[in-house]
Amino acid sequence: MKRIRKIRREKNHYEICETDRFRLYIVIGNYLIILWGLKK
Repeated sequence: MKRIRKIRREKNHYEICETDRFRLYIVIGNYLIILWGLKK
C-alpha cells in the first residue's frame, strides 16, 4: 500500500480509489448481511 501511494500518477491514483471503493462496498455488504441474519 505504501509503495503504491508514493506513485503520483493520476491513472494509478484512480485505480486505487476504485479498488478502495470496491472493498468498502464488500465490507458494507457483509455487514448488512450479518445484521439481516441476526434479525431473523
